[in-house]
Amino acid sequence: MEKNYRVTTFVMDSGERYCMVVDRASGLPMYYPTLFLTTQIRNREDAFSTMLAAANNLVMLLRFVESRDIDLEQRFLTKDFFKPHELDDLRDFAQCKQRKGPLTVSSTSWLADAMTDIVDNGTQHSRLTTFANYLHWYAMHILKTTELEVVEKINAMAAQIKTRRPSKKRRNHDLQDRSLSDVQLDALFEVIQPRSELNPFSIDVQRRNRLMILLLFYLGIRGGELLNIRIQDIDFSANRIRIVRRADEQADSRTNEPNAKTRERLLPLAESLAQELHSY
Repeated sequence: MEKNYRVTTFVMDSGERYCMVVDRASGLPMYYPTLFLTTQIRNREDAFSTMLAAANNLVMLLRFVESRDIDLEQRFLTKDFFKPHELDDLRDFAQCKQRKGPLTVSSTSWLADAMTDIVDNGTQHSRLTTFANYLHWYAMHILKTTELEVVEKINAMAAQIKTRRPSKKRRNHDLQDRSLSDVQLDALFEVIQPRSELNPFSIDVQRRNRLMILLLFYLGIRGGELLNIRIQDIDFSANRIRIVRRADEQADSRTNEPNAKTRERLLPLAESLAQELHSY
């Protein structure tokens, strides 16, 4: 019976965010992928976003072996590791955007892969890094061998996957100005005016959205930092706001908890922005 996989996320009683790779049909965790996430990423105290990205990468790897009818455990137990043409196929698979929903296996699955959109180099690099690390760990884990020749083959397989990663760096001439022009900014600020004819939301949502955009624009903070602001972070007497890191906050019920990726800092608020915050 064909299996399909997905990532599930949840919040522990301690406030820690956690994720697992599960069988889509039964909802049960996939043993080895979840063991890898726990022992190799979570216990290394990497950020939840890192763990979640690795989990999604593992789903793609499982889809690959499923679509190619590869029995990974049997292959590795017989020391039949991936061959160069299979690693090339794996690299090509990692370039494609994941399709939503269950995977359908067909004799022309490679053609379907080729026709999907291609992801950027950073995503390809991340996927192939996870593939290499997982396959190396998995082979070592199930074989439990110290035989030098076998260990060298496992190391070579992982290294060959990593050599197929594209460079994450972009050339300077590829950089594009992604900031808004003055005309675009004028149009944006016109649209977010409360009761603007171009603003389709209710008045309460309009006021909230306007305040969010003003905070992002004038403070230069990230979206995750914006969503992490609490009333106690604002000092209205001094017109200042504190950007605070709150990883694994128990009081935050959001599974995908927003986080500050930069250092904690204290930012000044313009009088007009402080008044808008206080009014809201």
